[in-house]
Amino acid sequence: MGEWRASYLSVTAMVDGRAWVKKQAQREAKTIARTLDFLKNQFGGAFLAEADAVETLTRRLRSVIRHDSTGNWKAGIELEELPLDGGITNARELRQAARNAELMGRLQRGG
Repeated sequence: MGEWRASYLSVTAMVDGRAWVKKQAQREAKTIARTLDFLKNQFGGAFLAEADAVETLTRRLRSVIRHDSTGNWKAGIELEELPLDGGITNARELRQAARNAELMGRLQRGG
């Protein structure tokens, strides 16, 4: 995520530090962020690396941020449509998957 900075101690802090255009998007992003933070705190970084649910939440968070930035749900929803089985079919999907992996790596390291 372009908005991620090393100084953030949690996903919630990242979401809170963003300038939101739409309140609905901000509310959804905050709920997802709090859920990811709770999972990290309760189960640890190793759990985050193994859980498909965490990947799904991460994709949804990226989708909400993209929607808020562009005003276009289609642009955001495309981020959620990558198959969970890792079937990446083009360079664009590969870049998006790399960004998701970067966020998950930061979560595993604790911020």
